[in-house]
Amino acid sequence: MEIGLNHFLIVAAILFTIGVCGIFINRKSIINILLSIEILLLAININLVAFSAFMNDIVGH
Repeated sequence: MEIGLNHFLIVAAILFTIGVCGIFINRKSIINILLSIEILLLAININLVAFSAFMNDIVGH
């Protein structure tokens, strides 16, 4: 079984959802908000790397 683009997009969508829920649920703790923002950025980076590998373009043009 090959890990394709869909698998990376599903993982990134799950991480993005967890990050957004973390921001809305934990508004009192700044540490939790920062961790949620970090999870959001991780999901975005996974998308960028997945699409870069899918298009065989490491540079990112």
